[in-house]
Amino acid sequence: MKFYLSLLIYAVPAIFFSCSKSQSLNCSIENYIQSSHYNFSNGMKNQQRNMKTLYTLKDWDQQYLDTKYSCKDIITQFFFCNICCNSKQNEIITYSGRSFEFKNSSSVIDLTTAVIDLLGTMSIGNLENQILSDSINSGN
Repeated sequence: MKFYLSLLIYAVPAIFFSCSKSQSLNCSIENYIQSSHYNFSNGMKNQQRNMKTLYTLKDWDQQYLDTKYSCKDIITQFFFCNICCNSKQNEIITYSGRSFEFKNSSSVIDLTTAVIDLLGTMSIGNLENQILSDSINSGN
């Protein structure tokens, strides 16, 4: 009986805390930008998206157009994405696990715009895009 109680005490928390709110992304820690933001209201299994990108960690610090936000801020805060830098392609994996590749992005700014444009056509992404637009327009 004591064995089963011990097993229960250790197994339940291990199973509970091992469940992720994001898909796994095979990325080395020195190339990884982890979003601290989760979209808990999206009704999906995953509360974060994942991106693979050709660009470096430093590239993502560029200011996005005429906003006060960096490209990294836009992608991680408003669109709930983790970013794996120095990858072989530019790709986003949505909340549902669907993958989209971006072949014609000549800069991290172009890629950020392409991601916003793509996600803006999706129901959840459209709402996130509206929050971004409201934040840019209000100066916050």
